[in-house]
Amino acid sequence: MTKHEQKTCPRCAAAFECKVNNPVHCQCAGIELSERLIDQLNADWHDCLCAACLQALPKADNQSDANRETEPPHHRR
Repeated sequence: MTKHEQKTCPRCAAAFECKVNNPVHCQCAGIELSERLIDQLNADWHDCLCAACLQALPKADNQSDANRETEPPHHRR
């Protein structure tokens, strides 16, 4: 039996169990992230995030996209 690693989410400090050796049963299984968001996560964090944060990030990313689309061109970065 493989022992799973207890971790603390670096984004929200929630405790969770990482099942990196059993990805089908890991708390992050089934969470879909865009390639752009995965690249951003890799740049910002050096460890796993909890499922709640992983589920919230695409929503926040989509909201950012919506805000960028409604800003006047001179305010876009």
